[in-house]
Amino acid sequence: MTLGRTPSRPEVIAASVAAGARHTEHEERGPDLIADRVIVKTTADGRAMVEQLGEASWYGSWHHGRPTASGARFDEHALTAAHPTLPLGTRATVTNLATGASVDVVVNDRGPYVYGRDIDLSRAAAQAIGVVRAGSAAVRIEVVVDAGPVRRADRRSAGGRVAG
Repeated sequence: MTLGRTPSRPEVIAASVAAGARHTEHEERGPDLIADRVIVKTTADGRAMVEQLGEASWYGSWHHGRPTASGARFDEHALTAAHPTLPLGTRATVTNLATGASVDVVVNDRGPYVYGRDIDLSRAAAQAIGVVRAGSAAVRIEVVVDAGPVRRADRRSAGGRVAG
């Protein structure tokens, strides 16, 4: 971000994601599957995209039916995910970097609560990209972000660290 100007919505979201990734990476106690990275890039049709490289894990039956941060009940059979900072309701594409398999998910919960992990997938989403057996995987998380004004949820996700 450049000093002297108001950051764009994609920049605010990317800053929030990067701060969360730095925190979890710093606290990680085990081997790192991939070095975390967050960038803002442009899609072929000119829209802004936040891209995060990180680690995914999954959660399933023990949480099935419990309320999520969005208020919805967790459904391990739905294509959903938990992310610490992306605004709830965000649609993301998660790609397993080892296999190339991708799945589209909706972020409807907060988490993961294991250091070093950047996204928790529902059982169905994890099965779609081959994460269930291994338990975790190096992934690319891509979120297309409209360039509109910074929203209250964007600022809240950034923990108030970014003006806008």
